Amino acid sequence: SKNLSLVQIKKEEDKVRGKILIADDSLTTRVQIKRILELEGFEVELAYDGQDAYEKLINNNFQCLISDIEMPRMDGIQLVKKIKDSKWKSLPVILLTSLSSPEHVKAGLDAGAETYLIKSKFNRNDLLQIVKRYI
Repeated sequence: SKNLSLVQIKKEEDKVRGKILIADDSLTTRVQIKRILELEGFEVELAYDGQDAYEKLINNNFQCLISDIEMPRMDGIQLVKKIKDSKWKSLPVILLTSLSSPEHVKAGLDAGAETYLIKSKFNRNDLLQIVKRYI
């Protein structure tokens, strides 16, 4: 029976590359990003805004957060600040947003995000390369 548990542990490790939380109020974006990441073997959980994302962080062990900025209840900047001011401060945060002005980029990075990606300019490979840098 000792060997059996080792086999199960190994299988778990093989299966999951890392757990990623996606926070975006757009269902289309959530589904698109989820699909990209799951095809690469990541486990993905979805949050529909910053508040939802923060609540999910409390009960889970994520290796990375991908978040939009413009969301109801708690926006991405508030979410990043809250995370970086908590016990999850080492959690890598990727902001993925349509806001492309230098002021927004600066605000996102100043809040503590590791990376700022602009939705209209990013592609699948950019995202995967960045995620794999952190996981």
